[in-house]
Amino acid sequence: HISTSSKKLYDASPSVGTLVSKTSYTINLTLVKADNTSISTPIDFTTGSFDGTYLWTSTKSEVKKFEVIVESPASSSYSYYVYNSPEDVVGGVTAGKYRLAPLYDTETVSFPITETNKFPMGYVWNNGKWNGSDYSVISIENVTPGTGGKDSISSTVVSKAKAPLGLKPSATTRTNIDFLETVDGNCYLVFENRITACDIIGADGANKELRRNLEQRESLFEPDEFHYTLELQK
Repeated sequence: HISTSSKKLYDASPSVGTLVSKTSYTINLTLVKADNTSISTPIDFTTGSFDGTYLWTSTKSEVKKFEVIVESPASSSYSYYVYNSPEDVVGGVTAGKYRLAPLYDTETVSFPITETNKFPMGYVWNNGKWNGSDYSVISIENVTPGTGGKDSISSTVVSKAKAPLGLKPSATTRTNIDFLETVDGNCYLVFENRITACDIIGADGANKELRRNLEQRESLFEPDEFHYTLELQK
């Protein structure tokens, strides 16, 4: 927009719509003067990467800390790989750095996976982090990648679990990750993890067994208790 002061000074403040990371753009900036003559200037720039370490903390939730590492893979259809931080230890899971998303990339996988020692460690870590029930997963029936944009990663996992009374419920879990940069230059990773279907107790009943965000901040992209906004550590 162009604003004019009493001294006839002009302040141009162009705004740009939604951009994606690690992408080159050219903006043609044209200034039209009072005599209808114009000056045009092309501006070339490349958006930055979301690589780095992201952290979420809480004083109210059962989970007090959630820390991940984002890296750009050397060769992949995905823009980013997301790993748990080795410092973010989950009980019952061997400490290490595991890829949480995408769960699978170029690997060839045959489903179902019924041997628990063949579960991807990223899945084991993620399940241990958020599953607050005494159900234990006994098979991964299928993993379907999402079709989001360049700055998002999502997947849907269908699994079966061993539950009390000999039950073996099947559940569908959706995990979604979005990368965002605000106008003030702060970068965030928004993580969503929820069960969308369960054939015995229903999705609502199953979601009650998940560890949830009890102090969600709508101003920081947390519309409900299944969203977590992690901030880039600088």
